[in-house]
Amino acid sequence: MNRHSTNWKAERIVKLALIIGIAVIGRLLFQPLPNVQPVTVIIMLVTLYFGLIDGLIVSAGSILISNIFMGMGPWTIGQIISFCVVVVLTYLLLKPIYAKQWKSRRYYGVLVALLMGLVYGLVISVFDVWFYKINHFWVYYLNGLSFDLMHAVGNSAFYFVLEPILSKILIKQSD
Repeated sequence: MNRHSTNWKAERIVKLALIIGIAVIGRLLFQPLPNVQPVTVIIMLVTLYFGLIDGLIVSAGSILISNIFMGMGPWTIGQIISFCVVVVLTYLLLKPIYAKQWKSRRYYGVLVALLMGLVYGLVISVFDVWFYKINHFWVYYLNGLSFDLMHAVGNSAFYFVLEPILSKILIKQSD
């Protein structure tokens, strides 16, 4: 699959559907641990190896399908928006490093994954405050910061473990 391809061949659709399925299963398996799940890292790696559009598709698809099982509501929109921000920032912050093939890129990826957990929490908090008309943003945000930190630390651990495994699979699939 050409990384910059915009054609919709059946092969591309099947690959994205399989990755969405893996992300959904990962989210469901780790549901007992609040905000700790591999979805963010899977989305980041898809963005790195398949591109921006595919990262956006996998992020929205993963949330829509997993929320069928976990609960659908207005927060679903906030989750999709937050993951779209993660995809765009991954593309801007991490893609250039991966393109240069730096040996330390994995560790930079771990740091970016940590940052993406915090970014996700900030964006969804902004959405929640706006949607639910909450008066005090900082009070709301700081109350949820421990969950954002768990997401961030979980992302770092998942990135460290999954990047070497998934990168080999995704590289083969991107050809």
